[in-house]
Amino acid sequence: MRTAHPTSLRSAPDLHLRIDDQRTPASIRRALRDLMGPAAATVPGQSAQLVCSELVNNVLGHTTGGGWLSAWWVPDRMIRLEAFDNDPSIPTLPSVPEVTQLHGRGLHIVDTIAARWGMHRLADGKAVWCEIDWPPSA
Repeated sequence: MRTAHPTSLRSAPDLHLRIDDQRTPASIRRALRDLMGPAAATVPGQSAQLVCSELVNNVLGHTTGGGWLSAWWVPDRMIRLEAFDNDPSIPTLPSVPEVTQLHGRGLHIVDTIAARWGMHRLADGKAVWCEIDWPPSA
C-alpha cells in the first residue's frame, strides 16, 4: 500500500452516491463519466472508472449495509475517490492472485493505478481512498 497523507480537499465532494446493490457500480461509473465529461475518455479517466468500480465492488462484496462513494474532480490535476462503509476492519493488500483466481485483485488494481491510496478508520466504519493524477497532456 502506498502510504501518504491524503490531499487536502476541504470542499464538499462533487459526487456523493449511495452504494447499496449490484446495480450500483454501473450507475456510479455513469455519474463519474458525466462528472468528468470528455476527460472520461482519456487514459486517466478510464483508470478512474476502473478504480471506482473496484472500490464500489469491494464495499458490496466485503461488507453488509452498503456504503457511499465520494469523488472530488479537479480538472487537469487529479481525481480523488473515497469509498465509505460500516465495517471498521482495515483490509490488507493480499499476495498477488493466481491467474485462475476469480477474486482478490481489487486492491492490487488500486495500488497499480492510483498515485496515492490508503485507508482509515471512522467512528462508524472505514474509508478507502485513492487519487489519480492527471498529466497535463491528458
